[in-house]
Amino acid sequence: MNAAAPGEALLEARGLTRMFAGLAAVQELSFGVAPGAIKAVIGPNGAGKTTLLNLLSGFIEPSAGEIRFGGARIDAIPAHARVGRGMARTFQNLQVFGRMTALENVMVGRHVRSRAGYFAGLLSTPASRRETEAARAAALAALARVGLERRAHTEATDLSFGELKLLELARALASEPRLLLLDEPAAGLALAETDRMAGVIREINARGVTVVLVEHNMRLVMSISHDILVLNFGRRIAEGSPEAVQAEPAVIEAYLGRDDDA
Repeated sequence: MNAAAPGEALLEARGLTRMFAGLAAVQELSFGVAPGAIKAVIGPNGAGKTTLLNLLSGFIEPSAGEIRFGGARIDAIPAHARVGRGMARTFQNLQVFGRMTALENVMVGRHVRSRAGYFAGLLSTPASRRETEAARAAALAALARVGLERRAHTEATDLSFGELKLLELARALASEPRLLLLDEPAAGLALAETDRMAGVIREINARGVTVVLVEHNMRLVMSISHDILVLNFGRRIAEGSPEAVQAEPAVIEAYLGRDDDA
């Protein structure tokens, strides 16, 4: 894996395009994410935000353009290989195992770091036992980072919705990512839960993890983002600081519509 040069974007899209049945969901999109940044991607419904996240994480392939991560081109490699290179993702629709404990759910996210192998695990070799203990310790640390350490042995079905959101975040952290892609982490959360999520994301970022989040909750976006990319109909219409983006006429029009009587 090639390392990013000093000052180079950790994640970069160049001319990224995705077509569905002849329609462009993402159109010739180019942008970068600096190491250590929190970059939000916002836009009206249908703007192409989820499609972009799916492209970055490898769940769909681009029709054109390229994606670079850490200086290396990754748009042709599968999602699991991107995780192995240091990219992790959460989902808007929770992807948790209800009958497993919080700790077991997070340990699943640790499997990408496994080295002992399937048969070693079946035979319970010393190497596999050491890996299991290491995975357990890493999972407990990830739960602590999101404030769920006291819920480690609670089944996921007994967690609140806000706790499940944090659990999925902990599972992504267990893979030790350099880049974390968050798909609407505040969706469905109450005000206090949103503030808690904001604090957790800030703490994760302060520990050196670069964050890209797709989000509709402007309270969260404006409170934690260093940089914002605004999409409409799959194209970039604005990009910059929260203050600059809020004042951009094209952004106001995309969200509120044009006042023809103005």
